[in-house]
Amino acid sequence: MAHWFGYRKPTRVTRYVLPGLQAMNFVLEGVLDGGVNSALNLDAHGKGLSFHLLTLRVAVPAELAARLPDVPA
Repeated sequence: MAHWFGYRKPTRVTRYVLPGLQAMNFVLEGVLDGGVNSALNLDAHGKGLSFHLLTLRVAVPAELAARLPDVPA
């Protein structure tokens, strides 16, 4: 996450594992230019940054990919 959002210069990245949801939550500190209300660039608030994360390609090992359900394109 620090590398992917490096252009925003995060000061700290914390990962929280959510096993019940089979998910992770990442908190990137220092990327909102002081917060959404004081930022000069409102497009850079957290919700907008989450869409950048959706473009991240993730390598999946073949043995794990074989267990995934087929998803139509």
